[in-house]
Amino acid sequence: LSAGSLLRLRRLLARHGLLPASSHPDLAEAPDDEQLLSLGTASLPVVPRAVDGPEALAPGARVFAICFHDVGAQDFNEPAAFDGLIEQCSRASDFRNRLTVDAPCLSRFVSLDGLATTPNEVAKRFPSLRPEHAVTDRAALAADMVVGELLASDLGGKPTVIIGIGYGAYVGLQYAAALAIFGKVIEYEEEGRACQATVVGRRSSQDGSRTEYLLEVTSRGRPDGRRRWAWLDEESATFSDESGHEAAPFKVVRQPEGYPWWLLAVRPPATWPATAASP
Repeated sequence: LSAGSLLRLRRLLARHGLLPASSHPDLAEAPDDEQLLSLGTASLPVVPRAVDGPEALAPGARVFAICFHDVGAQDFNEPAAFDGLIEQCSRASDFRNRLTVDAPCLSRFVSLDGLATTPNEVAKRFPSLRPEHAVTDRAALAADMVVGELLASDLGGKPTVIIGIGYGAYVGLQYAAALAIFGKVIEYEEEGRACQATVVGRRSSQDGSRTEYLLEVTSRGRPDGRRRWAWLDEESATFSDESGHEAAPFKVVRQPEGYPWWLLAVRPPATWPATAASP
């Protein structure tokens, strides 16, 4: 998007309560620049966050936006919460040819029954938090299932804007983290020969201290049936895995297939299980 188009998109998001306009100087003249912004007929209190603007895109670049709704809340708990945003994007000439917006119903991928946190659950573990501030173990597992299904969609490396409300913000965070690593191909040496492996999964270590990645080993460009969990140290370009590699050097031969360009979280939860994969 060009500078002018990006500004219009930011104002549109701010108008629908999906971006705290006050955190962006260039939104000062947006018509609905208030502490309480409106989406449809409900009022949405914006939680201020320090948001860095996304990096610039090439002129004419196509952008994909995906919106995740909340669960169990009195409002914004279904895809219809984003209808106004989608309608305005479809009418705006600057966006119509470049921006595709989707707001999937999470129930397409997983049952939503019992995902909302109850007051009793929160009171036992986090007395100072409200139910909407915490993600339970089963809700974290459900988010992983949603992300797994979405990763099957080929975005062709298209820049992706991820918008989430409440629990949807947690789903969006996990989706963004997955897009940033899934499909990456690394090359390393094993028994004197060059091997390649593709990142096809992620999980948190048992103690919750780090994220581990599932590597699928390839031979002549095709999976050979071997899979192993590994920890990648991007700074030193080394990895360790359950097959005996310890701080083995690697190089990236193909970047991830996804491109999480910008993440917008509204009313995000404050805590989630340590067993959930860390972003």
